[in-house]
Amino acid sequence: MTKIDKTDTLFSITESIHTKLPRELRDIVYQHIWDKNTPNCVQGCINIAALLAFVPNPKSKRSPSSEWPAYLQPGKMNQAIRTELVQYFYETAAKLYIYNPKKIAPFFSKDLIETGLTLADCTINTL
Repeated sequence: MTKIDKTDTLFSITESIHTKLPRELRDIVYQHIWDKNTPNCVQGCINIAALLAFVPNPKSKRSPSSEWPAYLQPGKMNQAIRTELVQYFYETAAKLYIYNPKKIAPFFSKDLIETGLTLADCTINTL
């Protein structure tokens, strides 16, 4: 289980955003986080191609999530905000590719960014 540091600035900010802003305003914040360049950077950081192919990196001794941007790492921010942020990414920013039809079902059922959210839970923007 991931330890949550509630004294961390990112956690404090996202906790405030979650309790003080309605979803409509949080979506505007997510829109700025997921600008047109960020999805490409994040996809490179989290190696989404490897996740989609379900290929672990045998050379890495760390959890893949330790290399992700802080706002996607488990335990670094309010979990509800993190889940909404990933949902926004899936629904508006992500360009998702499946090259093997046999992987469609597992692809939609896999929790790619460890939020408890699968692609089946979202309305996909582009596939």
